[in-house]
Amino acid sequence: MPTPAPIVAVPSARPAGWRLTDRGVAVVIVTGLMIMVAALTVVGLTALRVTSDGYQATVSQTLPL
Repeated sequence: MPTPAPIVAVPSARPAGWRLTDRGVAVVIVTGLMIMVAALTVVGLTALRVTSDGYQATVSQTLPL
């Protein structure tokens, strides 16, 4: 009976790519939330300012009419 050939691991054709740990995923989520909160704060404050009673719209003199 012939001896079986040894099993040899074949390297993959492409690298594994990006792998995030739990801490990395948490950092990505927290960073996204911080950007979203900052954006919503700016938009909200701008909306409050524009819709307030004392708001006066100004037009620059350099803009063509």
